Amino acid sequence: MIIPKMKEILYLNYSLVLSFYLCLINHSLSVVILIIKMKTTLTFSFILLFIGANAQVNIDKSIQLTGSGSNAKISGIQDVSSAEDATSAERIQKGTLLYAAAGGSANSISVTLAPPVNAYTTGMIVNFKVSLPNSGPVTINVNGLGAVALKKAVITDLVAGDLIADQMASVIYDGTNFQMISAANASGGGCSVPAQPGAITGPPAVVPFATNLTFSVTSYTGVFAYEWTVPAGATIVSGQGYNSITVNFGNTSGSVTVTGNNHCGASPASSFAVSVNQPKVIFVTNSSYDSNQSPAQRDAACQYEAGLANLSGTFKAWVSNGGSNNVPSTSGYLYQRSDGALIAYDWNDLVDGTIASPINLTAGFITYNDTVFTGLSASGLVTANTCSDWTSTSNSVTGTFGLTMTMNSSWTNSGSWACATPPTPTFLGWVGDPNYYPSLTVCQNCYGGTYLNGTQFGNFSNVPYTVSCTIIPQWNSVTCARCNKDVITQKQYRHYCVEQ
Repeated sequence: MIIPKMKEILYLNYSLVLSFYLCLINHSLSVVILIIKMKTTLTFSFILLFIGANAQVNIDKSIQLTGSGSNAKISGIQDVSSAEDATSAERIQKGTLLYAAAGGSANSISVTLAPPVNAYTTGMIVNFKVSLPNSGPVTINVNGLGAVALKKAVITDLVAGDLIADQMASVIYDGTNFQMISAANASGGGCSVPAQPGAITGPPAVVPFATNLTFSVTSYTGVFAYEWTVPAGATIVSGQGYNSITVNFGNTSGSVTVTGNNHCGASPASSFAVSVNQPKVIFVTNSSYDSNQSPAQRDAACQYEAGLANLSGTFKAWVSNGGSNNVPSTSGYLYQRSDGALIAYDWNDLVDGTIASPINLTAGFITYNDTVFTGLSASGLVTANTCSDWTSTSNSVTGTFGLTMTMNSSWTNSGSWACATPPTPTFLGWVGDPNYYPSLTVCQNCYGGTYLNGTQFGNFSNVPYTVSCTIIPQWNSVTCARCNKDVITQKQYRHYCVEQ
């Protein structure tokens, strides 16, 4: 054994002392002990065992680089030959690990990566240059691992022309299929952005600072995520990325929008306008009004009852007025009951045939479950039955009525009713009643007046109602007349009042 003299070989920054000991064991086995001392601290030491002139080193412990800059890097890594080999930044930048020219046929593509992969794994990306245009669905076989279907828009088979010669294609394995990442030939549409989402559903009008409002679209294929935007001051509480979101609003009107996104890009946006305003109140009157009350008189009644309940604003009666609705249509306002219960999100919602709550509360919160005159259909249009435009008190004329306790179309159009009650006979008295006038043997005409012993019993010829007399046999075959009046009472119904 030959032990050479220890020799000092290097001084660095006045503090680095490098001692090198070489012990030659024999011509094929060397032991190198490298000890590096920096100032007063022994930084590290390691032993390298070289077997032969071109020895391989096997290290079963982690290696930690504690230097900085150029003193903390590994250089000189050459091309790799196995998937388990370390590689260089240069090769990663060049993309050669994931790329190969396509082989096989137009619809059955083969790709050979170097170094070869030994299994398909979810998330594996493969880049290749197309050699032939496809004529139908395509499969890819990477390093002989087996043919896997190639899809566009997540689940759709390729069609003729999706791949063209010399096209650079990028695909990713999703665990079942390969999916197109790169844009395909425009004529084939191999990579397509999603179609525009369907109509957004949600409240078109809200009160300032409303919370927990839901907006949604129907989910559809080809979309990885949904991207929503809301007006200024509004906040998406949850659901971003999904087809339904929950929103807290501010006090600014604007549009809620959504796009469907995938790896090819974003779809055209769907938009939904939302108005933020103070709600409008609808109530039922506390009093009933004659069928011949005009719309203007009914408006005045609405305003009077609203004032009693300290409701500000202008109120109009929900009745027909000539050939139109007495209440003009408005947009951007939510309708609610006097107690705050939602009736409709806006005018269109009010006249779509259903409402969210029955309009059975007065301005003063008194419940009234009964009939109201409207003259209007569920769509807010004038019906044929309006008590002759609210001028008639005849029982042969009808008016459309609604039921305050309902939430379907019956709230404003439950049928039609006579504008007055049918004649009701009301007893006026007997003429020639033998109990009082036993000597009277002949009844006189009720219409001309009846006289008993020179005194007029009653003259019914000028009364404002129809008088009928019925001759009936009485005691001892004495006939007498029972006189009645036929009383016609005009209908008195309540009506709805709508804030403008």
